[in-house]
Amino acid sequence: PRHKVDKRIYVLLTIFLGWCGAHRFLEHRWKLGIFYLLVGWTGLGLAFALVDLLIALPIPKDENGMIEIRSPFLDTQNPLRALTVLSEISEGIFLCIW
Repeated sequence: PRHKVDKRIYVLLTIFLGWCGAHRFLEHRWKLGIFYLLVGWTGLGLAFALVDLLIALPIPKDENGMIEIRSPFLDTQNPLRALTVLSEISEGIFLCIW
């Protein structure tokens, strides 16, 4: 699925409220937004938001300031699959830092 959102709003929401999934609600991805709300208190929401931010920042905006958010690994809209992929990414980052 693809979703067009205003890049400035998306980035600001991801930075300040990404831990609770505000940017996912902006994309109309209600299930992922609720998932972020449920795991936000564990710190996972913050880790997921950081990954989302790192994905969104290099995306060029169009003439209206919009970006297209693509989720190649979320085609099924399955938040548990997202957890698996993001945990692998965060594990890779941890191993690089360690």
